[in-house]
Amino acid sequence: SYDEEKKQIYLNKQYLDEIIHFGGIPFVIPFSSDPKIIYDIIQNIDGHYMDNEDNIISKEEAIKIAKTYKALFIKMSADSGSGRGIMKVETHKDDIEEIFNTYIKDFICQVPLEEHYTLSRFNDSCINTIRVLSLNINDNCTILSSFIRMGGLGSIVDNLHASNGSGVLVGIKPDGSLHPFGVDKDYNKTHKSPIGLLFEGLQIEHFHKVVEFTKYWHSKSFPFANLIGWDIIIDKKGNPIVIEINLDSADIAAHQIFNGPIFGSRTSEVVEYMKNNPRKKILQL
Repeated sequence: SYDEEKKQIYLNKQYLDEIIHFGGIPFVIPFSSDPKIIYDIIQNIDGHYMDNEDNIISKEEAIKIAKTYKALFIKMSADSGSGRGIMKVETHKDDIEEIFNTYIKDFICQVPLEEHYTLSRFNDSCINTIRVLSLNINDNCTILSSFIRMGGLGSIVDNLHASNGSGVLVGIKPDGSLHPFGVDKDYNKTHKSPIGLLFEGLQIEHFHKVVEFTKYWHSKSFPFANLIGWDIIIDKKGNPIVIEINLDSADIAAHQIFNGPIFGSRTSEVVEYMKNNPRKKILQL
């Protein structure tokens, strides 16, 4: 088990870039050695604005920075699961100050990410993320399951319930190939992405990088967490980028449709681990 307060800190999107180098892992495994990719351009922490170098700035300065970009995504720093509170802003026509006033505090502004064709081909109106489920017990981190999540037609987010629930999940096999079918929000089978691309025979390029990236950072930065659901994209250069981590909800039911039983060959090990390491209950007074 892990401390509840620590979990809440790590669930905050504003702190992820302090923990994980989004551009890859230089000199450890063969990812890009480029500097960390900065896609948070403005942060608001408890009502205080900061730029992408963590300098305190005024609200007026934040608005000025925002207007230097054609488009932005604004999202809450925490409690934004399932796409809640995410807005795409067209800076040439939207009132940035009014939008900031609506969010009030604890939000981030990000530039739109460009992902590799291996993911964007499923639906180019949104970022299509890979959900990776990793298990770390007994000093051994392994990947249990992965799937791709893609939004419905015209959606700006990849959540199943967005765009009238027309999003799709499709499982990924350990070698990076796709299962021949996906499911919608009601777990109905479909063999095509929202824009009609057949899953049969498709391969996710650079998937091995996603696997090694996830295993490395789980062991290095989150050793207190036994199970993590990672939302990852692959950028234009083929490098993994973490969108967020999920410590309290990993969509295990969805994983098991494609790659169950979820713990596989480690099931008995997990059972023994839980017997010997019961979850601690902390009473706060």
